[in-house]
Amino acid sequence: MSLKNLLKAGRQVQKERIPNRVSIHLRDESIDHREEFGHYEGDSIIGRQTKGKIIHTEVERKTRYLQASIINSKSAQDTIEAQKQIFTQLPAKTVTMDNGLEFAKHEELNKMGIKTFFADPYCSGQRGTNENANGLVRRYLPKKTSFDNLDQEELDDIVWEINNRPKKVFKFSTPFEALQKELSVMSGAFPTRM
Repeated sequence: MSLKNLLKAGRQVQKERIPNRVSIHLRDESIDHREEFGHYEGDSIIGRQTKGKIIHTEVERKTRYLQASIINSKSAQDTIEAQKQIFTQLPAKTVTMDNGLEFAKHEELNKMGIKTFFADPYCSGQRGTNENANGLVRRYLPKKTSFDNLDQEELDDIVWEINNRPKKVFKFSTPFEALQKELSVMSGAFPTRM
């Protein structure tokens, strides 16, 4: 295609590659207010290699509590397994993700009673809580860092530090303390370290 025809045609948009994708615009507006626990934002952090280990992250919107798992690839299967593991530890009602193909198996979360939503393409601000948390992880693991030698225990230490950083939004309490408060309301149980 010539440059003239390319400019005339505009940017080519790919067909929907994630089956039964539900737009963030159909998500209940109350989720935006962060008044209810159990609404998450998910994403992937990629290391130096485009293939190999990556980090899957989920952040609960109300408490800003981060969970992260090292997975072997950016495949939809590895991603859904990480999500299932995370959501068996803490209850989830919704998850909002970007449009990466690693989220193509999102319907398995629907079967668990978790509604899934997708942000608009190139609108990372619609998942700002997760983007912020991923930025904090990047302070420990800058871009172009290889994750080949990173193990889950090291990642857990990073996540623990992030979850125990005071936040102005919580009057300098931490996401971990916010999580404890939510769990005490739900069941009276406090996790020791997550």
